[in-house]
Amino acid sequence: MPTPTAPVKPEAMDLSRPVKRDELSQGERWTRALTITVDGPAGSGKSTIARLLAESLGFNYVETGATYRALGWLALERGIPLDDGARLRGLAIAQPTVLGYEADRWVVRIAGVDVTDAIREPRIDDAASKVASHDGVRDVLVARQRQLSLDRDSVLDGRDCGTVVRPDADLKVFITADLEERARRRAGQQDELGTEQTTNVAAALAERDARDAKQSGAANDAVIVDTTNMGIDEGVQLALRTWLERRRELLDGERTQGRTAREWIDNEAGLANFDKTLKRTRPIWEKGFRLKAVGTERVPDGPCLFIANHASMWDPAFLITPLNRVIRYMGKAELAENRYVKNMADAIGFFPVRRGAGDRVALHIGEEVLRRGDSLGVFPEGTRVYEGRLARPRQGAARLALVTGVPIVPVAIYGNRWSESLFRVTVAFGRPHSFEGQRATPDNIRRATTEVWADVQELWDALRADRAF
Repeated sequence: MPTPTAPVKPEAMDLSRPVKRDELSQGERWTRALTITVDGPAGSGKSTIARLLAESLGFNYVETGATYRALGWLALERGIPLDDGARLRGLAIAQPTVLGYEADRWVVRIAGVDVTDAIREPRIDDAASKVASHDGVRDVLVARQRQLSLDRDSVLDGRDCGTVVRPDADLKVFITADLEERARRRAGQQDELGTEQTTNVAAALAERDARDAKQSGAANDAVIVDTTNMGIDEGVQLALRTWLERRRELLDGERTQGRTAREWIDNEAGLANFDKTLKRTRPIWEKGFRLKAVGTERVPDGPCLFIANHASMWDPAFLITPLNRVIRYMGKAELAENRYVKNMADAIGFFPVRRGAGDRVALHIGEEVLRRGDSLGVFPEGTRVYEGRLARPRQGAARLALVTGVPIVPVAIYGNRWSESLFRVTVAFGRPHSFEGQRATPDNIRRATTEVWADVQELWDALRADRAF
């Protein structure tokens, strides 16, 4: 049964505002969220592939069809005729569908009710299709669907996502399969399914295809994926590879701080000076700061994501020197222009982030760095913290680990505040955390962030307890 929740106060109503096509491309490219659309007819596998693709990438999942299903469910519950477009439009405005992730599943709510399961009932198939046949209703729901995908990197799943909802999408995928296969899937994919039942389901799908024809075609620039003879996992992996190739094209065409994103990712010229730079600067860290490290034997040999607290601009050097290995990191964009530290930053694989500008290009550069087999150091507090404590971490680092499958190594750096250290810095490396095989769902990202940061805090507290300043 649908689960009721606390009623929404009138002043808190989330009324959809029309979002015009030209608004979708406003602002600098990498301050806008990335978007993938997955379209296709019922039973093609598009919804499952779209959801798993979103979870593989750590993207928001927007099931546009759920907004039509939820409205159809609510109309049936309230006795509103499905051919009354005006009343349905008013209902859509007054009761916007809310999509989110709760308790390890994607949920759908409308009018304060969890209808995630209720809208999967067979009777809702027809109701959703009839609701979607009204232009006025679609205008309201399309505005809502656009709103749900504007602020976060998103995968949108639905019949007209690539042509109407997000015609500006960075990648458009159209999933298809022949009618017989779609009917078999919709009926339950049971080997013992009778021919008559299969025929009935196929007839219903054909009728729905005809009714939805005007919004169910593939966009001209869509990648067509036929899943007739393809399993779900194979379809997801194909979509994932297609997206990674497309994103690399986007990054290759993006310039930041005087270089293309590809040049920042590879940085061959800068990294060629790593050994020379480390040799020259090692005495500064080991003698000048009396740098020492514990737990280096815990660090895996392969690529890792190092998560550390942050209080000094020299923290990357404190992290790198004890391991004697390249660890890439993102830093404030001004470092690319500072003639005193630019060459050293280049030699350890720095790439810039424009803080406060919603710079998504830096996050995607970081992911590509890990995918190419490099290690990456991240300071998830987001800025240097001087209060003698650790700040609440952001979740982007954990997302990178879940998306790429690399282990996270928690790191605590103590004594990196000059006012306290008396030039004595200790770096402690904790046990690695592996999240390989876990999807980058919101709950998994939160859990990974909490788990790893707890180790950083424990290491930092231990170092602090042994110090007397």
